[in-house]
Amino acid sequence: MKRTTVVRVGAGLAAVLLVASCGTSNKGPGSGSASGSGSGSGSSSGSARGVTDKEITIEGIAPLTSASGGYPGADIGAKARFARVNEEGGINGRTINYLGTKDDTEDGTKNLDLAKKAVQSDKAFAIVPMLGAGFLPASSDYLNKEQVPSVGWGFMPGQCSGADTYGFGFNGCIQPPGVKVVNTSLAAPIVKELGRKGLKVAIVSDDSANSTDGLKSVKAAFLSQGADVVYAKPNVPTTEKVDYTPFVQDVMTSNAGGQPDLVVFNSLFSNTVGITGGLKAAGYKGKFLNYIAYVPGLLEQSPDVAKALDGSYVSTQFLPTEFGGTAIDQMEKDVKAVDPKAKITLGVELTYWSADMFVQMLQAAGKNLTPASFGKAINGGFTYKPEGKPNGIGTLEYPKGHSEPAPCSALVQIAGTSYKPTAELTCYENTPIEDVPGAS
Repeated sequence: MKRTTVVRVGAGLAAVLLVASCGTSNKGPGSGSASGSGSGSGSSSGSARGVTDKEITIEGIAPLTSASGGYPGADIGAKARFARVNEEGGINGRTINYLGTKDDTEDGTKNLDLAKKAVQSDKAFAIVPMLGAGFLPASSDYLNKEQVPSVGWGFMPGQCSGADTYGFGFNGCIQPPGVKVVNTSLAAPIVKELGRKGLKVAIVSDDSANSTDGLKSVKAAFLSQGADVVYAKPNVPTTEKVDYTPFVQDVMTSNAGGQPDLVVFNSLFSNTVGITGGLKAAGYKGKFLNYIAYVPGLLEQSPDVAKALDGSYVSTQFLPTEFGGTAIDQMEKDVKAVDPKAKITLGVELTYWSADMFVQMLQAAGKNLTPASFGKAINGGFTYKPEGKPNGIGTLEYPKGHSEPAPCSALVQIAGTSYKPTAELTCYENTPIEDVPGAS
């Protein structure tokens, strides 16, 4: 199966490390009463909203399209994973009635409207995936009130807000409010790859309110690995047209007048590409790392981007398909079963792994399934255990995952128009930030 996609380079993708608004959503009823089933309850069997004796109804919401490109293929991943569940006989005696993934175009108002329709009209037990920047507090507050589980890429407030809420990230909460722990996986793989002690690191970050915690997290990760962070300023404008010259000059002389060993980007895609290209033109001889440029198909479709980023390392929170292995083989097989012409896109991968985690959550919640019993089972102590070798995503515990990232990452290197597998997905240990000198 080909592994290409439409280019996805918008602000929503860069939000993985830049969103610092996590934690603004109100807490839901969570793991409290085990007898309630949410005010949206109701089904043909009378047991709970979206649950009958024979099936569980699930719906998805994601930006299949948007001004910044959306996540093409986001309607395929969860569908493929749930289809395999049904082929294997369902979960606790029930098959999954999947209503498909609706397009919110990354618009918060539309996301809320679709969430209300899923609950009130479609009687969905859960929303999987819930993907993208449209998942604002208005939606997460509503879903928490109605006790509606959702799973997606954990960088929005509703996936980072309290131990008893119903919003979950397959990667935990990538940017917890306040930065209380150090996600060592942001730095450990590249430090190991470069094999240098006392690595001199410059971190380029945007001048925005959302970038502060992201910069703090990245700096702390490198300090935890014994690196010397010689430059870390949130000063790059987020406007459309930026003169990168002064930022290039700052980085080039950041190591006591000389070049750093590694330049790391906590930055929007356009700034990452622009400054990487500018540093190369200025004669920079070190290495580059970013967290956003793994987008299958991007390099083939954008030769200028490929040229600018050539040689850069990219850290991901899931296993890129280029590594292969049993987890990737199973995903490709599942996708082909529902759509033989589908390609493995970023949207497919994110939604497939979201659904894979939710399958294990349903299994853990047991046969007597209600929204409240689900919340009690998962927020009362649940561990997702990935299958396959190498794993597609990392092990993750809840409720800890509401306030901490899964400290797992893989590493690829851009080589021309390809992604070269460098370090397969590996999980590390989150470290209290007070235990890392200079990080807090």
